[in-house]
Amino acid sequence: MNLEHCLWFSCSFSLFLCTTFVGLLYLPWFYGERNDCKIIKRRSLALLSLGTFFYSVTDFVIISYLFELNEEQKKLVRTSSLANFFDSFSPILLLFLGPFSLNIIEIVTYYLRGVSIEESLKLSLPLLGQDSWIIVRNLIVAPVSEELVFRGCICKLLSFCTSSRSAVLLSSAFFAASHCHHFIYRNFVYNSLRTAILETVIQFLYTFLFGVYSAWVFIRSRRVITSICLHSFCNFVGTPDLSKIWSHCYRWPLLLTYFIGISLFLHSVFHVS
Repeated sequence: MNLEHCLWFSCSFSLFLCTTFVGLLYLPWFYGERNDCKIIKRRSLALLSLGTFFYSVTDFVIISYLFELNEEQKKLVRTSSLANFFDSFSPILLLFLGPFSLNIIEIVTYYLRGVSIEESLKLSLPLLGQDSWIIVRNLIVAPVSEELVFRGCICKLLSFCTSSRSAVLLSSAFFAASHCHHFIYRNFVYNSLRTAILETVIQFLYTFLFGVYSAWVFIRSRRVITSICLHSFCNFVGTPDLSKIWSHCYRWPLLLTYFIGISLFLHSVFHVS
């Protein structure tokens, strides 16, 4: 398969993967309130099975038999360095220096007020206060299934047909687009087309940016487990609550730690690149 055909096939197959992955959620058996435990269990089993199947087909059928890889590309499929795992994952710890500082301050503050450690953790990290199946979905099912499909399949296929930069950007665009279906739910809940569009656009942007970093991590480490760990970690920490930071009595020290963390993150990324 020549390079042009390879690229067209990879893009078409990527579109098929996205459509199937999202379309599954709207089948009658899986459709319903996303936080309902029964729906979560059904979707979890289906998405993990689908992700594993697509990943296996991509690795053992498409890449092995349909693509004519040169020796260097074959080496990329087989080789992955444990050192690259830590080099790629460590910058994200610096990025979350600000949120870590905020969480530690909140936990200590609650504890000093007589709140138990368990309750302090739940108040500081809202995810811990959720139902156990929601935690499983956010920390295990979503990271594993999404990374298998979008990094393990789409990004990997594109990396053999185009440059690493193009593979990162294209796979991230597919990843971000696959989250736009939440527009349907938002439009129903808010009953406001403008609000639904605005939130969907914002979600598209930050999922695209996360996808870029996760794909970059995958390209560097050649381990999908690295991207899964990264995804799970980010879901656990969550996005920064700017309103909470700005209203905090230690907002200036916290803003400084955010600035330092972001600066060190960017320095680390460019350094390891």
